[in-house]
Amino acid sequence: MLEYYWQAFGPLDTVIWVFGGILFLLHFGSLVWYLYRYWWRLHPIENFDTFRATLLSFTEVLPLLGLLGTVIALLNTFYGLTSYGLEGADVPDVGQMVMNLAPALTTTISGLIWAVVNIFLNAALYLLQWFQTKR
Repeated sequence: MLEYYWQAFGPLDTVIWVFGGILFLLHFGSLVWYLYRYWWRLHPIENFDTFRATLLSFTEVLPLLGLLGTVIALLNTFYGLTSYGLEGADVPDVGQMVMNLAPALTTTISGLIWAVVNIFLNAALYLLQWFQTKR
């Protein structure tokens, strides 16, 4: 199954993986930094809510990029179907249709995977802040 995913990996998938990876590193780094400051009982970080909300806003873009890739792949598939009628072919090539549809699935799953991972890390940051304020 993973071989199929990497074969259908497109340019928008690369954008999603790079953007999602950067957001993951920012979330994870913030979590480590916050735990370090919490452990040593240092002063709370000012404007951390704003930073966390900004990270969450950027994380919400990832599924939308996946949806954009889905729409682009579906448009390519339908364009391929219409070209068969113009060329005089009777039956469209199923293999070509599958190859045109594959980026729709890969971009969607890429966007969802990175969004879920980053949203969970953002929720962990929120819970740490909440526990610190309740202390």
